[in-house]
Amino acid sequence: MRKNYFSLKSIEELANQVNLDAAYLSRIFRRFHKDTPYKSLIRLKMGHAASLLLTTDNLVKNIAFELGFENPFHFSKTFKSVYGVSPENFVKQRRLDRKPT
Repeated sequence: MRKNYFSLKSIEELANQVNLDAAYLSRIFRRFHKDTPYKSLIRLKMGHAASLLLTTDNLVKNIAFELGFENPFHFSKTFKSVYGVSPENFVKQRRLDRKPT
């Protein structure tokens, strides 16, 4: 998952790649990790998104598409569920934090 998270769209897709049933993969995954595979996948994607937002001038919609989100609104909603702020506000806050006082 860590190697291909940016191209994965679902846990079913991951399960198919490793020739396992999605439900079985979820049970095995939860046995060794504290989160579901879906939550882990989303955290990986949003971590990468945060990095791209801070280090590039890419538009939010382009980052969303790069990470496999077909709808930028869904990407923004997912980002906010992880970081507590929209992607735009995330960038604004980080830029304010970096400014010398």
